[in-house]
Amino acid sequence: MADAIRHLEHISLRAWPALETQLYDGWLLRFSNGYTGRANSVNPFDGSSLSLDEKIAYCENLYAKRQLDMRFRMNEAVFPSELDATLAQHGYDYFSETHVLVCDLAQHPPMTDTRFQFTEKFTEKWLAAYTSMNDTAPRHIPTLHAMLQNIESDTCFGSMMGDAAVGLAVRKDNFVGLFDIVVDASQRRQGLGKGLVSSLMAWGLSQGASSAYLQVVAENAPAQTLYAHLGFALHHKYWYRIKCYKVL
Repeated sequence: MADAIRHLEHISLRAWPALETQLYDGWLLRFSNGYTGRANSVNPFDGSSLSLDEKIAYCENLYAKRQLDMRFRMNEAVFPSELDATLAQHGYDYFSETHVLVCDLAQHPPMTDTRFQFTEKFTEKWLAAYTSMNDTAPRHIPTLHAMLQNIESDTCFGSMMGDAAVGLAVRKDNFVGLFDIVVDASQRRQGLGKGLVSSLMAWGLSQGASSAYLQVVAENAPAQTLYAHLGFALHHKYWYRIKCYKVL
């Protein structure tokens, strides 16, 4: 299972690129001006030869220079296996458990909603709709703009009923990842979320993907229920170990 977790984690990291990455003794360090935890965290999924205390201190120094909270993105396949306990001993708090869900597209064939529209190229219109509905802080919009334009894999920028709901699909290898799913608060309970997700999955299937994946906060019960109805099941969990940046 550890190999399957690492494989899907690497797929998702390539699908959602950070502005800057650094490989350090098997750990992938990502920096994106503080926008999202995934793009501003250490991903310790591969081999390691240096001592843990040395590596942790190195990472803390790099993130402090950028005035970023120090985050380690953890799962059951991190390397070395004692990292989570070691970070807890170093004063890192457990934060934001998230479920990575996967759907076999052959077993659960998706349907394209008649209200669905999409473009395979990034547009300012899609970005404006997403940032408005998601209440994205203005300081983060240029970073998100750059990140979306840096995606190298096949993309589908989808919308429902104009801009009542939007979402992004990224196909990498035989996986299609779903990101940035949001529905206008005034337009909910009309099946827009279900239609959007199903349509993005159908696009991925048409592009050669055999599996879909997405990430959802563990406490988000409505989203968990929706995704279960569409055929998604738990693949693995991840969480953060975080130490907030402090100005000395």
